[in-house]
This record gives sequence, C-alpha cells and structure tokens, in this order.
Amino acid sequence: MIKKIHKSNKKSIKLLNKLGFRSPYQIILDDKFINNCNKYSKRYKHLKEIFKSEPKLFFTKCILKKYKSYNPNYENDISDNCEMIKCPHKDKDDVLKCLAFVFRKFNKNHYIIGTSDKEIMDKYRKREDVPLLNFNKGQIRLFLNTEKLINKSNTTYEATPKELERLEKIFGAEGGQEVSENSGEFEEINVDDLEVSEDGETTNSE
Repeated sequence: MIKKIHKSNKKSIKLLNKLGFRSPYQIILDDKFINNCNKYSKRYKHLKEIFKSEPKLFFTKCILKKYKSYNPNYENDISDNCEMIKCPHKDKDDVLKCLAFVFRKFNKNHYIIGTSDKEIMDKYRKREDVPLLNFNKGQIRLFLNTEKLINKSNTTYEATPKELERLEKIFGAEGGQEVSENSGEFEEINVDDLEVSEDGETTNSE
C-alpha cells in the first residue's frame, strides 16, 4: 500500500507541473491535518520528500483559532512553520467557510489544500484547480482532478472556413490539390494512452 501511494504521489507531482503548479508548492493546512502531523514526528520530512523540495505552509486565522481550541499548547509544532493568510472573519473558527472564501473564485495563487477532513475532501474533489493533500491513517496522499488535462488532450482542433479558403488558395491553386474539411483536424489523443516520463514530458504509449 505504501509503495502504491508513493508511486501515485510521484505521478501526481508531474501532473501538477502540467497544470501550472511550481516549486515552492504552497499548501494551506487545515486544523486536522496539522494535528495529525504532530502525532507523527517525521511527517513534515515526508512532505518535503513528496514534493522534492520544501513547500510553503499556510493557515488562515480561522484555521489557527480552530486548532488552538483543542490544542492550546500548540507552540513548537508544525504550525510554527506556517505563514498566516489573512481572512475577513472575526471571532470565527469555521474552517470550511473560511476555505470557501479563499477559493471563492479561481485558485490564482496555486494553493494546495492539506486536509484530514472528509467534508473538505468531498467539497473540493471536483475542483480541477484545487489539488488536495490528504492525511489519513498515517499516510499522506496527493489527489488532483485531471479533468482539465483530459479535456485538453481530447480536444479536436478544426480549421475555420476562412482558414480553409486561404489554404485552398495557397495549395489548391499552386499544387492543384483540394483541401478537404478534415484537413484542419489533428489526431485525437486519449489521456489513457499518455504516459508521464521521468522528466515530466507526456508521451503517447501506442
């Protein structure tokens, strides 16, 4: 199981780069993720191993308040490595609503959510712009919705009528060849046939 998770994380990191995420990776940790990390002394080291670099860790004011509510002696733990993201909420510790504020539009800052909360996992699993780092049963696994990458790979591009007319003038008049409607199409590639190489390049396995 551990070997399978390691292989999955390695592949997901390469796909992250294709979706525009770059090192240093920025991770917003929720209170439960922080609490779980503190139970396993080597988990912060494991985070660096997953991302092959030292990620930047964050929490919001609401997340910190929630965490402090059941862990008042929070000093000298993984939260010391986190930077604060300001939120407009006052005297609130609703983590789900606070994250909804941070990700209310697009994930322009390329944040990853580190969570051990099932409700948060369920809410963001369908968001193709928000990767999830899940801490469950002592294991950390990276999840991302690759629908954006799949749609990009399966898109068929066709020449417009104006482009076809221009091509016909160039090649039809000079070379005596007729340009068909299908000449502007590229081969359709299914993401299931793609393989990610060690250097992050995507190749066709056929």
